[in-house]
Amino acid sequence: NAVRGSVMSPEGLTLKFKVDREDAIGLEERRERLCEYLLTKKLQLNVWDGKSMFQHGFATVDLRSLLRQGKDVVEQLQEVEIRRLSDLDPEESRRDQSRRESLKLSGLVEEAAGGQERASLILRLINVGSEKDVQGSARDSVNLDDTKRSLLKRPEVVMQELNINPSETGSLIHQLIEVEKRRYKRKERYAGHEVSDNYELGYKIRQKLHEDVCHVKLMNRENIIKSKLRQKLVGKKMLKARVGEVLFFEEKFTNPRGSTRTFRIEVSDPELSLVLRTEEWSHLRATKKTESIASAPESDILDGNRLFLGSFDECHVPFKYCPMDSAGSVRSATEKVVHVSLVCEATGVVESQIEILIEVHPCVVDQTFNLHTPEYSIFKHRFAIAEGFGRALNGRTPSEVKSIRTNDQNTIVKLEGSEVVVKCTKSGAAPESRNFLTFFYGDRFQSELLQVWRFTVATARKLDISGLTGQTTISNLVVRGSAMSRKVRCFTSHPDEIRVVPEEFTLISDSLSELQVSFCPLTAGGLDARLNIVDAEGGGLVQQILLSARAEDPPVSKTYELAAASGSVHESKISYENPWPARRTFCFKPAHPWLVRVQPGLLDLEPGAPGVVGISFRAEGLDPGMYETLVFVNDVDGNNEDCVRLQIRVLPR
Repeated sequence: NAVRGSVMSPEGLTLKFKVDREDAIGLEERRERLCEYLLTKKLQLNVWDGKSMFQHGFATVDLRSLLRQGKDVVEQLQEVEIRRLSDLDPEESRRDQSRRESLKLSGLVEEAAGGQERASLILRLINVGSEKDVQGSARDSVNLDDTKRSLLKRPEVVMQELNINPSETGSLIHQLIEVEKRRYKRKERYAGHEVSDNYELGYKIRQKLHEDVCHVKLMNRENIIKSKLRQKLVGKKMLKARVGEVLFFEEKFTNPRGSTRTFRIEVSDPELSLVLRTEEWSHLRATKKTESIASAPESDILDGNRLFLGSFDECHVPFKYCPMDSAGSVRSATEKVVHVSLVCEATGVVESQIEILIEVHPCVVDQTFNLHTPEYSIFKHRFAIAEGFGRALNGRTPSEVKSIRTNDQNTIVKLEGSEVVVKCTKSGAAPESRNFLTFFYGDRFQSELLQVWRFTVATARKLDISGLTGQTTISNLVVRGSAMSRKVRCFTSHPDEIRVVPEEFTLISDSLSELQVSFCPLTAGGLDARLNIVDAEGGGLVQQILLSARAEDPPVSKTYELAAASGSVHESKISYENPWPARRTFCFKPAHPWLVRVQPGLLDLEPGAPGVVGISFRAEGLDPGMYETLVFVNDVDGNNEDCVRLQIRVLPR
């Protein structure tokens, strides 16, 4: 159980987990898997903005310090860096890099990125050992003697008295329920009598009930005999599996006939399959380190699912079981029954059958990705796996990942060089969401599971906007209210370039509200942004809209060349003339305000009148070289009137 707190509280966020449960069954196995997890895995923490509901980034925590090594308590204080999501997306990372290169500011990368500084989390990890030895709690056995004292018994208790096995009788339970109903009707005939005190009356009712059960048992004698015979033919087996991991085992089949027969092996679950290749059989036996009942792998014993056996011959057949949890329903340990039958092809008779009870446990997810795609579109995304990346596959390089598998049939995941490519089928209408797991294996037979990634692809509306750099373009957006009215606020992922008016409003239920999206790009190129409409009071996400923006540079009318010494501030002046036959007010807006400053920012000019503005260029922290920037000349409404290019040569000191 996890006890949560607020990050803004003085004590911060606290999570407590009780590892050793009171159930002693499988305790040693759970402890072993926990130690293996702490030693080989890393914990991913997704960091979200509580107001805007945007994911700020993620942090990777090394858990090896939690291994107590025989100590009572271990404690460690860690500072982990919060990495941006662009570090995982090669396309977005390339766009950010091209944006920075367009700014020509190799020495001002952090300022060029909008002043976003690297953040970190302070974590205090504590592992406290339990003092008491976990013992299995004794289960209270059912006292049948006390139950027999009650005259009005349940059908299950009656079956226990008469030595009837519920699993053998099939519909016998339902018939006993009908018997019980008739017994209650007979009880009503003796109204006014105390049944519990009248021993003779209770004995007659019990005797009548016994006769009814015997009659039902005679009627179902054929089914009971068949079930008894089936028990002799059916073997039972119990296995434990984990989602995404291959479970390998071998079973022995025998030809009970005195002649050569061809048998067919039928499996009731498609996730349980036969191992048909000898190479794979040997590899799984060596990797899984199972106690094999066969001395050596036999070659060419299977033709698909057909098995050839001589009279009274025995054969060991290998199986592998890999649950993929395609429905996403495995949240805790679940059980399922799989039947493996040996069927004679000539007669169609089941010669033997194995009933396998498999306990399926959920897998450990190493990393999660929250992605978005427009409505009715094919989703395709790339993820980088580079050296030094905090999510390296257990210290392996991407070339050592031999196989990738996903549990969604409508999704393709493959490895191209050092990048993982994810492609999904056409999405539906918003707010559809798709969840799937991706498994990375270290061998081509998928027996060595390295990591598990969980993907969540949410479908959202898309709005296309375009404009010129330095100019504000306004687009209209209509949103529909949900089932209830609420006060909402609008947040954008790139507030320096995209803003929404009104920023806060009341979204009426089942009605339309119009918003104005203003786009003022800083650099040319494409930009994929998001708009979150968040409940202002409850803090939940109401709607999410994708904004696909495209910007182009306006035509340049003049180019000025300047020179400045590295580490200095250069000041110069440029002239501008009003080309209009009327009086106009012009606003001078630099594309890189952290690099160039224009004073004054406004010029009120008569028709054809010239004006002078001052240019201040900061060469502090810049290496010698050629730098280029633009100065946009706009009107009072933000529409672009003209554009001036500044080419600045930074000289060594």
